[in-house]
Order: sequence, then C-alpha cells, then structure tokens
Amino acid sequence: MWRLQAPRWFGLLAAIPLFLAHPASARCYFLECDETGSRTPDNRPAPRTPSDPSPPREVPSQPPQGRSFWDHNGSTMYLIVRGNQREFYYHEPRQGMLDEGVRSGTLLFRGYIDGDRYHGTAHVFSARCGARPYNVSGSVKENGGRVIMTGNATVINARCQTVRSIRDTLVFDFLYKE
Repeated sequence: MWRLQAPRWFGLLAAIPLFLAHPASARCYFLECDETGSRTPDNRPAPRTPSDPSPPREVPSQPPQGRSFWDHNGSTMYLIVRGNQREFYYHEPRQGMLDEGVRSGTLLFRGYIDGDRYHGTAHVFSARCGARPYNVSGSVKENGGRVIMTGNATVINARCQTVRSIRDTLVFDFLYKE
C-alpha cells in the first residue's frame, strides 16, 4: 500500500490555521479536531481503573475514514476522537505485538483529553495472560504531533500473577491523516 507521508515539519505548519481559529478555552489540536474543525463540549468520562479486568474491545480492522495515523514503537496506530474522548487502536501491529496476540483493531488506550493532557487506561499485552490495564496520563507535544503518556504497568510471571510494576512511557508520533 502506498502512502503519501508529509515531512515532520509539515504537521507543525498545518496546525497554525486551526490553532489560531479557536480560542484557548476550546483548544483543538489539528490532529484531534472533528470533521468540522471544532470540538464538542467536554463530557469527561470516568476512566477505567486497573481493577477492571475486562479486555480491551476490538473494532473493525479498517479504521474510519478521516482518522489520523501514528507510530508507536514500530506499530502503526490510529486515533479515534469523540468530543474529548480519545482512543488509540492498532492498525498495523509490529511482529512482537502480533506474537502477544494483538491484532489490527485492538484497543491500546482509552481516555480523554483535558486541555493538553491525556488521562486514561492503557494495556500491556500477553499471549498467555491477555491484556492487563493500567492508568496513564501525559501531554500533547509539538502542536499535537506527539503524545507522551506514562504510568505504572504490571509485570507478570508465567502463572499470570503480578510480581511488580514498572514505569512505562507511551509515545505516539503523528504519521499522516486520511
């Protein structure tokens, strides 16, 4: 599949008109605006907590049109935006994630944005033990071209028991938008 990929600096230039068109109270990063270029009023959902054992849902492997695509550790992700809600899904998982049971359409992050801060739940994946949720938060960088979140992910043993937690950093870099 051929993709037209803009240089990294292009995204920064593209952000200027949308950023200037919206007051700071309704900040709309160019990669997170809805189809009209605006945001809906904040209806902050309660984020899932790590005690919620339900696995992340999967959506159809073909992302909706008009979505932005991002790199995350060598996997291509897509971002779904609904008001202030944000969801990152795997589109083309790297081999290591495929080995852990991740498929196209698997949810990695679900949460919300408040100003320039993301808050929500991410998942660690294991082929043997399934998905393990953990809380993350972080910020939007580079005029919306990068999202960095951190949280304490669990480390499990061969019997799927939690043995400790480690500080995990999730970095999403904008690739392109359809």
